[in-house]
Amino acid sequence: MDNKLKILVAEDEQDARMIYLDILTTAGYEVDGAEDGNDAIAKLSKKKYDLVLLDIIMPNLDGIAVLKELKAHPDKYGNMPVYMLTNIGSEVAIENAISLGAKGYILKSDTDPAELAELIKKAQE
Repeated sequence: MDNKLKILVAEDEQDARMIYLDILTTAGYEVDGAEDGNDAIAKLSKKKYDLVLLDIIMPNLDGIAVLKELKAHPDKYGNMPVYMLTNIGSEVAIENAISLGAKGYILKSDTDPAELAELIKKAQE
């Protein structure tokens, strides 16, 4: 039986997404990537994840809309913790995400990608 933490990284910037996938896979997690909000919803509909990293600004369906969908239908998607990935320093956007049920946020510009695995480890505790 596989006990690896299953993580979905929804990030529209391909280079950033690939870095996150590589770092988290190397850290021992089972990781999938989504290129936008619609892709994230499609993947979450097919597979249960233990944690979601969700970019706020994405094409087609932004991270806030995805978060609202996840929290409105926990029976369909599960009730996993969601952390927002953002370069937005706007406290309003972050507060909005937290009020909608995000467990926390990661400022991409302030977080070394290698620190991401450590943050995920702490999120499990």
